[in-house]
Amino acid sequence: MSSQTVEWATRLIGKIAYLGLLLVSPLCAQQSMITLDGDVRLFTVLSALHAAGFGFGSAGTPGVAAVRQQVQNAIDKDLPAELREKLKQFYVSHQEGPDRSAELSRYVSLALVLDQPPKWRFVWSHDKLPPDVLPIEEFQPLVKEFYEATHLEKLWGNAQPTIEAYIEAQQAPIMRTVQQTEAYLRLPSSSYLGRRYSIAIDMLGASSAALARNYGEDYYLVISPAPRANLDEIRHQFLHFVLDPLSLKYANRFFHKQALMEVASKNPNLDPQFRKDFVLYAIECVIRAAELRMRKLPAAKADDELTRNAASGFFLIKHFYTQFQEFEKGEQGIREALGDMVESIDIEAEKKYAASLALVPVPPTPAPPKRPRTENEKKLDEAEDLISEEKYESAKKIFKQIAESDADLRSKALYGLGVACSMQRNLEDARSYFEQALQDKNADNATKAWSHVYLGRLFDLEGERESAVREYAGAVQLGEDTRGALAAAKHGLEKPFGEKLKLEK
Repeated sequence: MSSQTVEWATRLIGKIAYLGLLLVSPLCAQQSMITLDGDVRLFTVLSALHAAGFGFGSAGTPGVAAVRQQVQNAIDKDLPAELREKLKQFYVSHQEGPDRSAELSRYVSLALVLDQPPKWRFVWSHDKLPPDVLPIEEFQPLVKEFYEATHLEKLWGNAQPTIEAYIEAQQAPIMRTVQQTEAYLRLPSSSYLGRRYSIAIDMLGASSAALARNYGEDYYLVISPAPRANLDEIRHQFLHFVLDPLSLKYANRFFHKQALMEVASKNPNLDPQFRKDFVLYAIECVIRAAELRMRKLPAAKADDELTRNAASGFFLIKHFYTQFQEFEKGEQGIREALGDMVESIDIEAEKKYAASLALVPVPPTPAPPKRPRTENEKKLDEAEDLISEEKYESAKKIFKQIAESDADLRSKALYGLGVACSMQRNLEDARSYFEQALQDKNADNATKAWSHVYLGRLFDLEGERESAVREYAGAVQLGEDTRGALAAAKHGLEKPFGEKLKLEK
């Protein structure tokens, strides 16, 4: 494993509704190295990112929704227009693509390498910053200015009851998960040797995502409050905290098995990070094997899980699963046993096993059952069909009925009204409907993005280029590309809507 990989390894764990770790009380007699708490740096950076146009994800809980509303109120009331514009320009000019998770990940990294307020300086020199932070390094002075302008210190204080309630609700089950894992590995907390595992509660990111960071001796897990902690994911990241350092202790033994990297690197099912770094790959197999043993599944189900993991590229899981069966019979702790587990890998046997899996398909993830469409959703489809048939008045009648009766679909109905009025060249009403759609609290990003695009086009048609550019930029900031919204917005930024038509006349 390269020193850069060891020092700056980052992992994005998608689809976790999770957590809150154990914290305020120690897990053992010594002061706990595992903590759960809020983080004012994350709170501030992500508030600034929201003001820049990124937008909040799903709130997850009513308490989180209330905190987010307070942040929005502070932005609307206290943030100077000039600073808001600087934030927006920075965000748009530094976007790397439409992947919102990737964008959020970079700014989380930046937050975790900042000092506490009021200093807000980087805790490391420029040459030691994580690679994903370097392109957005200049966001740091804007964060400091934003914090002071919006009086965010007060809002941070207001968020504490929500954070504390989450800790109180989740502490017991998470403590049990960690203690059970320590007991299985025969690895007491006292062996952490000064290393820290900080679980930071993020009130502003997406509730369905968590981000893991490993910066030298410090591990971070950034999570959003959710009604129920995902204990499987908590265990997985805790195992990384425990086992990742052992890869350095037994680096030579891993190196001697490096020939298996050739097999893993050719498996398209694996994430690129596992195809490039054998130690990272092997440790992931160790962790998955330990998890499977701790679940105590019936033999047939365990075999199915082993096959599924192996077929997806983690073929060493079977070896380590067998090793953990022997480990459970002995008295050694994992710190002593892992070296022998790695040493006992038979390279040729594993290559043959991997080859036998070449034709084993990865079982597809079952699609969630489709929710039956409501009557109003069906009516929306009907109204959209009427627009395509140029029956605009009939479509508007349906959209108006939905806008007045269904709060969840109101934004889509308002958007539909805007489209219908645009087609009828009723630009004033169209603009009003698109603006209402943008302001609706239930509007999704696709509706917002296309409302921005249409508003930009309306402004272009009226010769108001500056206003049009502002709307196109708003669509780009959302990063939403449903039905080509992002491409349409970028095209609008490049040249006014209808320009080509005018030149041809």
